[in-house]
Order: sequence, then structure tokens, then C-alpha cells
Amino acid sequence: MNDLGKICFPLVCFLTLALFCDVATACPTCKEGMHNQSASAFAMSILFMMSMPFLILGGWVFAIYRMRKNMLHLDTSDAIVS
Repeated sequence: MNDLGKICFPLVCFLTLALFCDVATACPTCKEGMHNQSASAFAMSILFMMSMPFLILGGWVFAIYRMRKNMLHLDTSDAIVS
């Protein structure tokens, strides 16, 4: 490939992408939300749905931690009394 081809090929690729690209939307709900006043409500609902798995998992881990801590506390108090 000559020097002109090394310069023209990336330029043609960039221009093709720049001229023929369209805005990508994630889902129809988000697409409608862009043209509506309730776009922030859509964004908040998405953030809420994304945070739920982490909150549920964190709740389970915390509950297991507390149960384990209480079991260890009961075991040490029984050993002290005996």
C-alpha cells in the first residue's frame, strides 16, 4: 500500500462512519424518554433497577454476618459459664 492509500483509507472510513451513522438507543422506552419531559424519571428507574442486585446481595451478606457473629458470641458465653 502506498503513502496515499495509508492516508486515504482511514479518512474514507471515518467519513463513512460520520456521515451514515445514526443515534443508537438502548430500548424503545429510553428512545421515547429523550423526547419527553419525563426523561429523568426513566434515568432514575434505570438506576434503581441496576442497584437492586447489589442491595439484595449486600443484605444477604449482612444478615449472614450478623447470624455468624451472634453464634460466635453465644459459643464464647457458653464456654465462659462452663
